[in-house]
Amino acid sequence: MSGQSQVMTSAGYLPQKPRYANLYVTLGSNQYLENHGMSEDLRETALNVYTAIFERRDSVEVDGATYLIKKTSKSKLRSVEIDGLTFIEQNPNKESRWAQLAKEGHQIIWVMRGRQYIARVMDGRFLDLGRG
Repeated sequence: MSGQSQVMTSAGYLPQKPRYANLYVTLGSNQYLENHGMSEDLRETALNVYTAIFERRDSVEVDGATYLIKKTSKSKLRSVEIDGLTFIEQNPNKESRWAQLAKEGHQIIWVMRGRQYIARVMDGRFLDLGRG
């Protein structure tokens, strides 16, 4: 069931229909979100996940559903998949400006759709990368 969101229910973990399923259109996720009044939902979700990751929680609740926060196999970065989006903390062991900031103590997560970065939360501040 790789790549599909799961929701904890009384019956166990079940697949969840992506809340952001309509992101997969030619406009691109950020423009679509903005055009349909959903960027605030993404902002709230990203900030909620950010808090859970940096408070080292095991799970995060979004719209009444509970999602497990997992660690990546190689780098042991905390991440969670919600509705086709990946929320993942910055790897401080990379050679980038963002890694350097993470090494300095800044708390950074990225919101990704596939391999595309669509938003960032750094030190509690959300930035939609489609709008700068």
